Amino acid sequence: MEGEKHRKSRQTILAIDDSLLICQQIEKVLKSDELEIHKAYTAKTALEKLEELQPDLILLDVILPDMEGYELFHKIREHEKSQTPVIFITSMDSEQDILKGFSLGACDYIKKPFLPEELRSRVKAHLHDKQEKDELRSMNETLRANMEKLNRAVFRDELTSLYNRRFVVEKLATKLAFLFMRPTDRPQFITYAISLMIVCIMCPVMSLVATLLFKEPSFGMWVHTWGCNMPMALCWQMLYCGPLARAIFRLVFRRGGKQAA
Repeated sequence: MEGEKHRKSRQTILAIDDSLLICQQIEKVLKSDELEIHKAYTAKTALEKLEELQPDLILLDVILPDMEGYELFHKIREHEKSQTPVIFITSMDSEQDILKGFSLGACDYIKKPFLPEELRSRVKAHLHDKQEKDELRSMNETLRANMEKLNRAVFRDELTSLYNRRFVVEKLATKLAFLFMRPTDRPQFITYAISLMIVCIMCPVMSLVATLLFKEPSFGMWVHTWGCNMPMALCWQMLYCGPLARAIFRLVFRRGGKQAA
């Protein structure tokens, strides 16, 4: 288990160069407990390795026996879902070649023959950047998933996956209440108005549902059920779970506080 965890924590580099000597030199310079080096001597082999590997960094020579490095770069980008950083490492050191490499999207360009410390430092820097971007991407995906869960929990009903009726009804009731109320009115009256609108919206809807599920569906039966439920709904909303209940509790606790003092 520990070996598997250690293996997953290692970063992978794919070195693509037609020179066996250069590939061995790259492996010698970069090989460590934190890095896993894979080599490919042709473009075909490199594309095959991309199928089985997900390298964190690619070192790419421009001159290959079966394909130009610039063309292989395009194929790598077409093949990959993620944008793995690519460093061109080549003896073609003209300004035009360097600019072409960067214009394609390479993150760096190292000239041959390279100094071991230069290669090690540049690779380390780009691997660090890649790791930070991966962590940021993972955090963004986690945040997006959590936001979607929160959206479903707050705004959508667990059973139907439709918008949560409490959220929709309260929002609609508030808009209706302010058709005849003003923001400058007393807060108690505004709360009463919103509670009244909630009853006016929910009572006919729930009466219709009850009529369809438990009675003989008809317009008259729906109106009858609505009329029977309306007084009870008003009492429930205004007294038990409405502003009057909150006012009573506030008054009781206020008196209790004064007596305690």
